[in-house]
Amino acid sequence: AGARAAAVTLVKKRADIIRALENWNEAQRLLLLCGPHESGTAELARLATTSLRDPSDPMSMIDLDTPSVVAQPGRLADEAAAMGLFGGRQLVRIQPAADDLAPAVDLLLRAPVAGKAADAASRSPCHG
Repeated sequence: AGARAAAVTLVKKRADIIRALENWNEAQRLLLLCGPHESGTAELARLATTSLRDPSDPMSMIDLDTPSVVAQPGRLADEAAAMGLFGGRQLVRIQPAADDLAPAVDLLLRAPVAGKAADAASRSPCHG
């Protein structure tokens, strides 16, 4: 079976993002936060981290930086596919996110789902 493209959901309003975090769809592979105000984007990123990270698993989150992901685009998909230490979801956070992450995001969205991966990236402002 070949890889299938992930569904993309565009959410623009803060209240809709918060509602999506409260009722997270496990099939969702990527949460990209961006906006004109860095403080608002950073606040939503903190909320996403709190909502999506498994508090009982100290290894359930990995922080990556943009240069390391750009250098190894497949790393994002690899990390997202990893299971947390106790078998739960793995949260991959990239700060700051940038436009040059597009090849890594494309690989992530095309990769077969493995484990229960969720990814959060934040940047400000949005480009493109």
